[in-house]
Amino acid sequence: KGDILWSKLVRERDGACRACGRTSPYKLEAHHIKPRARANTRYDLDNGITLCFLHHSIGDKSIHNRGMVMAIELIGLEEYNRLDKLSNLPKQRLKARTEFLTKYSPTD
Repeated sequence: KGDILWSKLVRERDGACRACGRTSPYKLEAHHIKPRARANTRYDLDNGITLCFLHHSIGDKSIHNRGMVMAIELIGLEEYNRLDKLSNLPKQRLKARTEFLTKYSPTD
């Protein structure tokens, strides 16, 4: 539930691929800048960027191929370093997930 909501919110916030500006009908995907396994930043919306399928997963221009270099180009070195520092704090996965869902889940 948390991952699906996180992805939706990142894509809604950006509205287009942050690398090329493509919008629908291109498939847009949310990408974690720091890996999902890093508990402190898994649900941090600042840790996400929207990319079209090409810039996310395929070929020489994809973030999965270019990694940190492309991430820094898209968000800047200062923000990348901030996320890196935050993501390396002692794990608080349950707390981070609970806070995210409390803040962003719709209420009945």
